[in-house]
Amino acid sequence: MKRKLLTLLGLTPWLSACQATQPDQDMSDGDLKRKFRGIGGVTITTSSTNRHEYITITSDSGRYIAAPALIGVRGGGILFFNGDALPIPKNVRITWREGNAKYTGYSTEPWLGGTVVGDYTIEVARRIPQEVVDYIRSPRPGNVTGRGLRIKFRLADNGVLFGWDVEEGHKNEYGVFPHFVMAGGDFKEAVIKNGKVITRGWYLTKEGQKIETDF
Repeated sequence: MKRKLLTLLGLTPWLSACQATQPDQDMSDGDLKRKFRGIGGVTITTSSTNRHEYITITSDSGRYIAAPALIGVRGGGILFFNGDALPIPKNVRITWREGNAKYTGYSTEPWLGGTVVGDYTIEVARRIPQEVVDYIRSPRPGNVTGRGLRIKFRLADNGVLFGWDVEEGHKNEYGVFPHFVMAGGDFKEAVIKNGKVITRGWYLTKEGQKIETDF
């Protein structure tokens, strides 16, 4: 079943800009600053429908975010972004390569060589709904220690899916544990505990159909 879902996702002809919650192109830079005022930065997670190598992620200002050598279905790690004028990029460019690319260590172009086989620019700040930002700012119950915006990118062979949610710290007698709410965008990952799928994930096709996944 998982293999079938991976195949379906890899073949689905979508691009992130075609999905639900279209960008509000009427928002100026000043509007965006007001929208995200008080948001102190975002967590960024990455995953992939299959193996992608030599990835470069940069913001709209050309700021280097990350350059992992490999991103797979289990994810490519957790990053943190705290922007210049905004705490969240207006858009993000993601590229990946095949072949014998080499890591240079330079933020402007960390990977050289090989062949660029994926090059996508994804609208970010204008797609985040106002109600998500308002929820982060809203009063918290006593068991919630904090809230933060999380943005998520999932690489495929023919595009990049973009999603978001709010990470909350929930406190109980055993400690503080993360909970994720207000999920939206092009996809949501499955919740997996001890190797078992607790809640299935989903992604949206170009036509807006929601397809469930086990990853």
